[in-house]
Order: sequence, then structure tokens, then C-alpha cells
Amino acid sequence: MTLDELLAVPGLVVGRPADPATIRACENTLGHPMPGDLAHVLLRADGIVRDHEDLVRTVEDIARTNAEFRGGTFGNLYMSFDDAVFFGDPADGDQFFIATTGIQQVYQWDHETDSRTWVASSVTDYLERCITVRRGDRPEDEG
Repeated sequence: MTLDELLAVPGLVVGRPADPATIRACENTLGHPMPGDLAHVLLRADGIVRDHEDLVRTVEDIARTNAEFRGGTFGNLYMSFDDAVFFGDPADGDQFFIATTGIQQVYQWDHETDSRTWVASSVTDYLERCITVRRGDRPEDEG
């Protein structure tokens, strides 16, 4: 599915396109550029919500969440989050992030084990996987 098709799926609350100045301010908070794929999605939709899940947070929430995870208590409890940009919250304590080094792919961070598991090859791929799994479009659901 294209990003346009994903953003048109019923049941999603899709924010207005993010202001590029807000993205630049977030980049200043992060200390590095926003990963390109995430910036592309944010320029189309500043936040994507389904039920109680932030599939993609707003730019301001991304800045705030990453500042919290990179400092304070979290910095002392878990492996470094410096190479991650947290952008999604499945409302269960875990977080979705895009790597900022190497191939910028999407991972899920498990808050109980501090494990990081590959989820998708891009933010668009992540959105498609979230939406199609929720809609019951998995092959094993057929028949």
C-alpha cells in the first residue's frame, strides 16, 4: 500500500502535515537530523492514531519522548537510546523506533526486557503491517 492509501484507512485519526520548522526544532532536540523516512511521513501526517495507539506520534511528542528516554532515569536503567528515534506507542509500555545509524529500519523496544526486535524495513512498511494485521488481512486469517 502507498502512504496515501494507508492514511485513508478508516478508523485512523490522521494529523495535518507537520510544519518543517517544527521538525527542525525536533532535530535540534534530538541532536541529529530526523530519519528521512519518518520525516517523509510526518510531512504528510503529524500524528497517526488508532484507538489508543499512537502509530506515529506528533513531532512535538517525538521530541519530548526522546528527550525523556535519552536522559534521566531511563538512561541509567537501559542500554543507550542515542541511535534510536522513538515515534510510536502501542499503549502497552513498549515503543517503536527507527534506527539512526546504518540502515534506518523500524524496531520495537520491549520495556520489560530492554530487547529490540526488528519490525519493518521502513515507517511506511511498519504502518502497513500495523494496519493490515489489525484489519485481519493476514494470510492465516483467510478461509
